[in-house]
Amino acid sequence: ADVPVAIVDDDGRELGEGLLGEIVVGGPSACPGYYAGAEGKSTRFLDGKVFTGDAGFFHSGQLFVLGRMGDSIKVRGRSVYVEDLEAKIAEASGLGKGRIVVVGVPGAGRKGLALFAETRDESWTGDVREMLRRRLGGDVELTIVVGTGLIHRTSSGKPRRRYMWERLRAGEMDGARVVP
Repeated sequence: ADVPVAIVDDDGRELGEGLLGEIVVGGPSACPGYYAGAEGKSTRFLDGKVFTGDAGFFHSGQLFVLGRMGDSIKVRGRSVYVEDLEAKIAEASGLGKGRIVVVGVPGAGRKGLALFAETRDESWTGDVREMLRRRLGGDVELTIVVGTGLIHRTSSGKPRRRYMWERLRAGEMDGARVVP
């Protein structure tokens, strides 16, 4: 049987083709065994639908998944996904993928990003700051953290973004250096 999939806005209203929103899956087979223990997770359940926490859109009838809803920041009215920034930073810094993790963080009334890099080298940070300023504007506060052993991942290999930021803020990230 077909499983209905929709894209919805923040208020749960279905969006048309080409519009970015949260992916919602419905129908009787939509994760019936997943409810147990789902409290407090990013996935929500309402009226037989699963609100996945993933951002996406439809184009020509195809579903495109962009990333997690919480893994983006709004800049000048558009969503910028940290995975896209990571790819650009990996290229600009020469560090390569897997050694850069970007986290959207709250600033002092401003949008903020924390960039964690698995390296002790800081020579690339000026170029990356400039690239991000051009791409995001000057109103995004950037914290760059370098060191070894900084990037923590889930058992499936995804970066534990929020956990990394919380550890840094708590002063529990050994070997981390915040680049001025």
